[in-house]
Amino acid sequence: VDIIIPVYGRYDLLEDCLNSIPLAFPETPYKVYVFDNATPMDYNEKQKFFAKHAVKVTFSKQNVGFPLACNASAQKGKGKYIFLLNSDVVLDPGSGEVLARYLSEHEDVGVVGMKLLFAEKGNRERNPASIGKVQHVGLSFDINAIPQHLYIGWSPDNPKTQGIIEPD
Repeated sequence: VDIIIPVYGRYDLLEDCLNSIPLAFPETPYKVYVFDNATPMDYNEKQKFFAKHAVKVTFSKQNVGFPLACNASAQKGKGKYIFLLNSDVVLDPGSGEVLARYLSEHEDVGVVGMKLLFAEKGNRERNPASIGKVQHVGLSFDINAIPQHLYIGWSPDNPKTQGIIEPD
């Protein structure tokens, strides 16, 4: 699995993200590719940060956005699967294994995603009631093609937020 993580600033959140990966993929081999989208930070500080992590890093001189950062990093990988990961996501133990296993058992499936929960970090002051609730279980689009988070604010234990959601 090639894990692609674009980042702009917020190395504090990236630290938590990177630290969660080994437990998310305890059996599946993976490589992590981080694309720094011109974070305004001293280059030596960036190097010091990444020296602590087994990742391949691309430092961009300009912010090229999420899609181009993902494409540039994905071209460097050679894994069977590409896992796009936001730098503020902390993976649950074994969660990467579940996705990789599902893809290997269902070769007709091209894309999988996971349930995202609102974390305590960053939400304590903004919206404490959202902590631990569903951020989304995939996306849908309304009649005006505006993306909507499915089941936002629901309990993660609600049966509708469990299992596989097939597109219509």
